[in-house]
Amino acid sequence: MAIQGREDQYGTLAQIDALRRHLPEPPEVAILEDCGHAPHLEKPEETARLIADFANRVLF
Repeated sequence: MAIQGREDQYGTLAQIDALRRHLPEPPEVAILEDCGHAPHLEKPEETARLIADFANRVLF
């Protein structure tokens, strides 16, 4: 899973595109609106929900 803020001041969506090109399986991607470089700090509830949903799908 890849989570990135759309307004990330240090990274770009090109990094997400690179993951898609280079990983053996395409990652699940979440781009958070109105969010910068630290989704876990800027959008903690949404980030936690995304991670929990992903873990539940992958592990159970």
